[in-house]
Amino acid sequence: MSSDRRVHRLLLSLFGAIFAGAAGTHALTPIFPELKAALGVDDGAVRLLTAVFTIGYAVSGFVLGIVCDRLGRRRVLLPALAAYGVASAVLALPPERLGYVGVLLARLAGGLATGGISAAVLALTSDAVPYERRGRAMSFVLAGSFIAVVLGIPLASELAKVRLTAIFGVLAAVSFLALVVVAREAPPDEPHDAAESPLLAPLRALQCPGAPGALATTFLNTVAAFAIVTSLADHAVDRFDADLDRRSLLFLALGLASLPGAFLASLLSDRVGKRRSVLIALVGSLAATPLLVPPARFSTFLAAACVVALVQALRQGPFAAILTELAPERRRGALVGWNSAASGVGLALGTWAGGVAYAADGMRGDVTLALVALGLSLVAFGRFVPRLDHPAGASARRPPGVEADGPSVRRGGDERGVPR
Repeated sequence: MSSDRRVHRLLLSLFGAIFAGAAGTHALTPIFPELKAALGVDDGAVRLLTAVFTIGYAVSGFVLGIVCDRLGRRRVLLPALAAYGVASAVLALPPERLGYVGVLLARLAGGLATGGISAAVLALTSDAVPYERRGRAMSFVLAGSFIAVVLGIPLASELAKVRLTAIFGVLAAVSFLALVVVAREAPPDEPHDAAESPLLAPLRALQCPGAPGALATTFLNTVAAFAIVTSLADHAVDRFDADLDRRSLLFLALGLASLPGAFLASLLSDRVGKRRSVLIALVGSLAATPLLVPPARFSTFLAAACVVALVQALRQGPFAAILTELAPERRRGALVGWNSAASGVGLALGTWAGGVAYAADGMRGDVTLALVALGLSLVAFGRFVPRLDHPAGASARRPPGVEADGPSVRRGGDERGVPR
């Protein structure tokens, strides 16, 4: 990158791309009850509209992550943003006019595009910012997902009063704007491993030290998060008889509570340690999630949900920085692709399993499911994700047994390679 200003403009556009994709993921959540009535379907069918989005996200994120390494980040991100904009514009039409099948296909197309956006954004951010400062950069870019809750979900609820899916028109505009800025500011593509078999590249990325543990952490955390998130609107209606305005307030409060967590992550992850930040967030989530069960008043439930959201937000940036450093630059796209697959499958499973758990035992069932997944993710991260020594592919102080094109790790040192 030629200048810090160019990097900042690029990161801002990547923030917008993540915002659009995340808002599209969650945009239907606060209007599930109304959407069921508009399309004449049951709860399982309307939840499938989120599940099919995430299945598309998982598949394309995996495939296009590999393509990022072979062809370059720009060649994936720009078409993905364009495709997402078109799919969102279609979804902005009245759902009654599209019909259930039409909405389902448009959601699948949006999910496929989002997989490419996510994979290319993480790879491009990690390429543009060195590991020592990447925790802050990743926290900023991924804060787009939290802003999507602050602005996107409440805006979806408010615009639903005019047209049920009008929010997707806004998301189409955001994605096209991000496309223009990325096209101007992203560096030229420098593809890697063009001669390597497309089947061999993802296998080698998966063999990077710590990669399986990181992917398991992503999968389990996503299951836990979406088991809760996709049931919040139903719980608010069933337990507190919350109307659309109060549900909008709930999701607005969740997004606002996430921002301090993302801000703390940007301040602390590069100072106190990315690994330590992730562990604190996982333990905090285990402690905070049970707070969702006892409240008998909507205001108390709202406060408990905000605590959960704040703690969860602390994990995203530092974890993404660690993930992208587990593989060298020429394999980052493939590893990010694996992570997209893990996230998408976890999101779909969490959405489905959360619905089953909620039907069986309400919010208590969802919380139990989330606690099991969070406990397993803490074990996976703490036991199987190594402490990073120095940037992947560097030649200095490489521990024995780690190849030159793999990440360098030192289990007995901190992130800067200082022995304990």
